[in-house]
Amino acid sequence: MKLKIAGGRVIDPAQKLDKVVDLYIDDGAVVALGEQPENFVAEEV
Repeated sequence: MKLKIAGGRVIDPAQKLDKVVDLYIDDGAVVALGEQPENFVAEEV
């Protein structure tokens, strides 16, 4: 299932990342943060 989480807060202390971005998930794995991948069509937002 392809899923877009709009405006999710991402926190990753290892990369010193703490920001609000769109997340793109495919089959339970994050495939992108921020910009939508080419040809990605979310089944749910």
